[in-house]
Amino acid sequence: MTKEVDAPSRSHPKSSTLSTDASLSENDGASRDGPTDRDKSEKVSHTRTEHLARQERHAKSSLRELAQSDPEYHRLRNIQQKSQLDGQYAMLFKKLNLQGTQLEKFKELLVDKKNIVKDVTYSAEASGATLLNNPGTVIQALNTARSEVDSEIKQMLGDSGYAHYQRYIATGPERAVTTQLTQALSYTKSPLSDEQAEKLIDIIASHAEPPKTPQPAVLAANGSKPGHSFFDGATSENELISSREITPGALAAASAILSAPQMEALRRIHEAQTANYQMSALIAKGTSAPHPGLAEKR
Repeated sequence: MTKEVDAPSRSHPKSSTLSTDASLSENDGASRDGPTDRDKSEKVSHTRTEHLARQERHAKSSLRELAQSDPEYHRLRNIQQKSQLDGQYAMLFKKLNLQGTQLEKFKELLVDKKNIVKDVTYSAEASGATLLNNPGTVIQALNTARSEVDSEIKQMLGDSGYAHYQRYIATGPERAVTTQLTQALSYTKSPLSDEQAEKLIDIIASHAEPPKTPQPAVLAANGSKPGHSFFDGATSENELISSREITPGALAAASAILSAPQMEALRRIHEAQTANYQMSALIAKGTSAPHPGLAEKR
C-alpha cells in the first residue's frame, strides 16, 4: 500500500501580488490623505530655524540702534572695555610711563579705536550704505576714522612714544608667547622679568619663519572672543591672538638670556606648539581621506 504524501502548500503568486498591491495602494492613499511624520518633523525644524533667525536679526537690530543713538550704552561699553585694557597693555603703559589724565585719555583713544569698525558701519547703515551696496564709501569712512584716532594718539604720545605703541601692536604674536611664559613662571622661583620678556620678543621676532600649518592660539589677556576684522590690518585688541612659532634658532638664542628653569618652561611651550601642529596635520589628513567603510563599498 502506497502512502500518500501531502503536497506542500503553495501560496498563489497572483493572490500574493494582489495583496501586496492593495497594501501599497493603501499606503499611497495615506500619503495623499495627509503629511507623514517625517514631513511634520521637517516642518517643525524649519519653523524653529526661522524663529531663531528672526530672534538673531532682532537682537542685531536692537544692538545697532543702541550703538547709534543711546549715550548710556556708549558710557557703559566704554567703562567695560577700559577695565580690560590693563590686562593687555600693562607693559606698554609702564614703558610709556603715562600717569593720571594722560593715561585715562590714552585708554579712551584705545577704546575708540577698538570700536571704530562697529561704530562706522552702524552709522553707514543708518544712511543706507553697507559693505555690499557701497563698499568704497564704508571703507573710506573706516580709514578716515582710524587715521583721526591714530593722529590723536601720536600727538599725545609724541614720535618716540607712538613708535613704542606701534611696535607693541605689531609684536602681538611674539608677546603672546612671552605672556604664556610669564604666567608659567609666575609661581616658580624663576619668574620672567620685564627686561627678559622684551628681549625674548625681539629674539622670537628675529628668528620667525612663515607658518607652515595653522598656528596655535591663545586668548587675548582680556579674555574676549575672536573679533578680527580685515579692516584692522594688524591684530585687533579684542581677539584671539595666534602665538608666534618658537623656532630652533629662537630657542638657541633665548638660552643666552634665560636661566635653566626658564629655558625648560620655554621648551615645554615649544613642545606644545609642535604637538598642536602635528594634531592639526592629522586632523586635516583624516578629514580629507575617504572613510574605510566607504572605500570598501566602492
